[in-house]
Amino acid sequence: FLHTLGYPDMYRKGEGVPVGTWDIMANVSYRLQYPLAYLRSAYTHWFEIPAVTESQTGLSLYAAGKTTDETKDQQALILKTDYSDKEFFVVEYRKKAENYEGSQHFNGYETNIPGSGLLVYRVNTSQSSNYTGTSDLVYLFRPGDSYGADGRELGKGDPFKAHLSENDGRTSYGSSNFEDSLSEGAITYSDGTNSGIVISNVGNTNGDQITFDITFHEKDEAMLWKTVAAEKEGEYTSAAASCMDREGNFYFILEKGNSSYLYQCRDGAFARL
Repeated sequence: FLHTLGYPDMYRKGEGVPVGTWDIMANVSYRLQYPLAYLRSAYTHWFEIPAVTESQTGLSLYAAGKTTDETKDQQALILKTDYSDKEFFVVEYRKKAENYEGSQHFNGYETNIPGSGLLVYRVNTSQSSNYTGTSDLVYLFRPGDSYGADGRELGKGDPFKAHLSENDGRTSYGSSNFEDSLSEGAITYSDGTNSGIVISNVGNTNGDQITFDITFHEKDEAMLWKTVAAEKEGEYTSAAASCMDREGNFYFILEKGNSSYLYQCRDGAFARL
C-alpha cells in the first residue's frame, strides 16, 4: 500500500541488508511497523525534519511512537556537511513497544524492531530506491560492515545492533580520523569518504526522549585534494601554472616540450586559446 503513496523499496535486488527490520519497506512482518523517519517526512510529509550543520550538545529527540502534534518535528534530525549536496545523514529515536502486562500481545507500531535507541543512517538523494542503482537510497550504519569489490557497502555486519543507547552500552558512533572508513565505524558517504561527524554521549531509553551530542570535525584544507595521478621516475611530465584575471576568468598555462599552451576555463571546461 505504501508504494501507492510513493514509498520506495528499502531492500536490495542482490545481496546485503541496507536497512533490515527498521523499515516496513525493507522487511515486512505481521506485526505493525513504521517506515524510517526520513521516508515518513519526504514521501508523505507527515512532519518536517530540521537540519543541523554545526556541533551541538544536549540534543534530544522523541521516539517515533511517542510524538504529539506539537512534538512531531522533534523525532529526527538531518546532518549535513559541505562535502555533498545530494547526500546527508539522519538520526532518529526508535523505542521498542512492550507487551501488555501478563499477555503475549504487543502494544504499538514498534513491536518488531530489535531494540530501543538512536539510529544513524545515510540518505543518497541521487538514488530512487535501494532495489536499483549503484548505491542505496538509505543505508543504516551498524557495527561489522565493510565494502565489496564494487566499493559499495556489503550490507552485512549486524543491523540488529544498529541502535545506540546507554542501556545497550553503545553510546557513540562515527570517527574524527578522516583516514577511517566504514570498517572503523566512521559515518561515511557512498564513496567511502568519512564525514567526520561523531554522535556521542547517547543517553538511556527509559523515557520518551533520548539525549545525545553531535560533533562536526573539519578536514584539514590539504586533505580536500584527492590525488588522481602521481609523477613516476622516467615518465615524461609537463610544467604548468594557473592564474585568474581581475574579471574572474581562470587561465591555465601548459609547458610541453619546447612549446607553451594557454587554456581558459569556459562553462566548467578548459578551452585552448
